[in-house]
Amino acid sequence: AAAFNADLSSWDVGSVTNMQDAFYGATAFNADLGSWDVRSVTNMWGTFENAAAFNADLSSWDVGSVTNMQDAFYGATAFNADLGSWDVRSVTNMWGTFENAAAFNAD
Repeated sequence: AAAFNADLSSWDVGSVTNMQDAFYGATAFNADLGSWDVRSVTNMWGTFENAAAFNADLSSWDVGSVTNMQDAFYGATAFNADLGSWDVRSVTNMWGTFENAAAFNAD
């Protein structure tokens, strides 16, 4: 699915709890997911891992229920979006979250 880059903005993900590896290896993916309701998600392990082109605005995401962000943006080399508004108090595992995310320099 390396070339995958479809518009998923209309997807209703309100009941999703596990986004592990959702876009893993989707190297061309850079679609707008800002409208997604992810407040039920608890696991974001590797969600954008190796999604090299991904740099969409996720600042509106409510990640307050997420406990695992391991490797969430690992290898997402273009990612540099502002996540300063994210409430990560519930996260217990952030191991490698931005590892090899070479462009990341945001809040």
